[in-house]
Parts: sequence; structure tokens; C-alpha cells
Amino acid sequence: MNHANAERLEAAMVAAGSEFDTFVREVLEEARAGVHAEHSRDGWVDSALLRSFVGGPRWKLQASLARLTEADVIERVGRTNSTRYRLRQGGRAQ
Repeated sequence: MNHANAERLEAAMVAAGSEFDTFVREVLEEARAGVHAEHSRDGWVDSALLRSFVGGPRWKLQASLARLTEADVIERVGRTNSTRYRLRQGGRAQ
């Protein structure tokens, strides 16, 4: 893990709510741009990759993904262990 990712992980672990959502959006933006190409296909990533970059307990990531899905920022496909997420077209990390 590079220095920038380590800093993001540290900051995300103490973030909550919409502040944590920003870190999740950043990782999804990177995936869409091909930064995580070895773990992503067309910007789709699983929650394990997201968690490796933003940390925190599972419920915290799930709550963030639910908020972002409800807000139409991200889209979701699959069920249980095959679930994948990606930033919607036009969506951008802020």
C-alpha cells in the first residue's frame, strides 16, 4: 500500500457518515479510472476491495454503500458475495 492510500485508510477509519462516504466515492472514482484495474472490471469492485482501502467495521461500509446507492451516486449488482459496486455515470468523488 502506498503512502497516499495509507493516509486515506487512517483518515477513513475515524471518519463517519457523509465524511466516510467521500472516501468510498474516491476509491470508486479510482476504480472507474483504472487505478485498481487488477481488482476491478469496468469500474465494478467488491466490498472487500473497498474495505481494504477505507477500513472500518463491515457495518460502517455497508451503511455508506446503502446511503450512496439510495442517493443514486453508485450502482449495485449481484447478491451476497457476488455483489459489486461502481460509481454511476456522471458521478464524481467530491
